[in-house]
Amino acid sequence: MTRFRLVSCAALLAFLAPVVAPAQSAPIRIGFLAPLTGPFAQIGKDMVNGNQLYLAEIGGQVAGHKIEVLVEDDEGNPATALNKSRKLVEQDKIQILTGGMLANVGYALQPYIDAQKIPTTYPVIAADDITQRKPAKWIVRTGWSTSQPMHPFADWVLKNTKYRKIAAIGMDIPTNVRCTGRTRLTAMLVRGTDRYGHFDDEPRPRVDFGAAERAIHADAVLRFRASNAEQTSRYASAVR
Repeated sequence: MTRFRLVSCAALLAFLAPVVAPAQSAPIRIGFLAPLTGPFAQIGKDMVNGNQLYLAEIGGQVAGHKIEVLVEDDEGNPATALNKSRKLVEQDKIQILTGGMLANVGYALQPYIDAQKIPTTYPVIAADDITQRKPAKWIVRTGWSTSQPMHPFADWVLKNTKYRKIAAIGMDIPTNVRCTGRTRLTAMLVRGTDRYGHFDDEPRPRVDFGAAERAIHADAVLRFRASNAEQTSRYASAVR
């Protein structure tokens, strides 16, 4: 059994200790969110298949309890994920919620999860603030956080190599995609033409760490944080 599985099982048992009925025959009902349609569908299907494979390996039970997994398609959409979570918690009466892939889904679900006090694990969602600046009370991260590997890696590179330049790799987003919030984000056009104008153009840097380049980066970060705060507030208000 891998360390990840051990941590996952330990978290599951710790969460369920006070909520599972004493009878050994009582099943454990788990709600599983994954993007099964949309651009991330293949990854979502891999998540579900991996979960089913592991359940088969352990005989579909833990600590003498049969495990029932109810899978819902969150479409990679925060609003859909929130609605599906409500169904799982309030109608299907699950005892633990897990899954999810995207950071925006993880942030959108946090207020509802904490309000409902539903034990939850995030095995894939790596959004930092779930366990850092604004830690959730009812979510256990069984995977990793986005910035986690970078801190020791940067320290090692600085102490053991002569490299002093960093290359950042980001997602290639098509120009027809747009943010649903009021804050306009910036984006750099890497190829083709932009026929939609959903983003403000972010010019290519001419020098490393130039004054203009740092100002452009600072503006992009401020916009991103404002947009994230706006959408987090929107989805949080939906569960009040």
